[in-house]
Amino acid sequence: MKDVFIEKIVTHKKGTFEFFIRFILILTVITVIVCLALILIVTAPQLLPFLIFISAGLIYITYRLFISLDLEYEYSLTNDEFTVESIVAKRKRKQVFSASCKKFAHVGPITDDDYITWLEKSKAIHDYSSSQSRESTWFIALNHSGRDRILLIDYDERFFEAFRRYNPRNVVKRIEKDSVGGQE
Repeated sequence: MKDVFIEKIVTHKKGTFEFFIRFILILTVITVIVCLALILIVTAPQLLPFLIFISAGLIYITYRLFISLDLEYEYSLTNDEFTVESIVAKRKRKQVFSASCKKFAHVGPITDDDYITWLEKSKAIHDYSSSQSRESTWFIALNHSGRDRILLIDYDERFFEAFRRYNPRNVVKRIEKDSVGGQE
């Protein structure tokens, strides 16, 4: 058998929660700077120049928090070892999941009827998908570290062919047109 090595980077799309957090961050910084300015004007006008440094620090912290909301996932498969790493702000990388694809209990699209059954059994759900469309999101059900888990990932034919190679019984063989975003 040949060695298998596949990689894919998926950008997590920002939803309403991320936009809400960013809005709250901006609103909070503006409110704090204005309140500090008013307090310093009333109580100690000679300390007003320090407000510039405080404001710059707050803006920098807000910027760092802003970019920390930029999230990507890298899927990689080396032989039968499937790993997912999260990449924050295109700088910091952390492995969030690793397991042999031989241990997968079921792999299929979330539009599959088995998805609901596995959802009811699972103790944890980890969304490593781009959150773009329901049709291109697939799930992996497995028992990892003593807990039933579900991983949500974006569909990529290369990965699922490799999953079938190492675990043919538990990977959905038939790829429906609706389950992969219109691809056959």
